[in-house]
Amino acid sequence: RIVSAALVAFGLFALAMPEAMADLANLTVMPGQGDGWGEIGALYGGMMVAMGGVALYAMRESFADRAVVMGVLAILWLGVAAGRLKTRAGIFPSPRV
Repeated sequence: RIVSAALVAFGLFALAMPEAMADLANLTVMPGQGDGWGEIGALYGGMMVAMGGVALYAMRESFADRAVVMGVLAILWLGVAAGRLKTRAGIFPSPRV
């Protein structure tokens, strides 16, 4: 529950202060490129709030499908990890100039 609550707090922080979130994640949004702020809000903000909120909801004593929901969340985290590994392996397109 603590990790789930921390995810919600982290997501709210990213939504409230996207510039600080970008600094924390060592990201640079190019001037005039509003899409970058949208991505920070969507991935670091909205997704973290949603995943943490769903996990908190699933942890209730009366929730019967806890294992299924937590399994889906685990699959989502594995997808995040796979994306990170792909970029670390250098398998990504060249940037556009």
